[in-house]
Amino acid sequence: MNLWQKLFLAIGVTALVLIILFPPQISVVGSIQYLPVWYRYSIDWLRLFFWIVVIVFVTGLGITANKSDHYR
Repeated sequence: MNLWQKLFLAIGVTALVLIILFPPQISVVGSIQYLPVWYRYSIDWLRLFFWIVVIVFVTGLGITANKSDHYR
């Protein structure tokens, strides 16, 4: 892996860790807040799933787009 691929991977892993530690939680009816997981509010699983899908997609796209530098 080249430097850019490692950078995208590091950002993606950091984003996944942060979204797991601060998931979207339903604090009041109709209100979603990104609170620490230990606050014990109910988690909005659909929003969490979409965040994870987007993070994995952008990370994979960044790693794939920077693959050409690896062969120099």
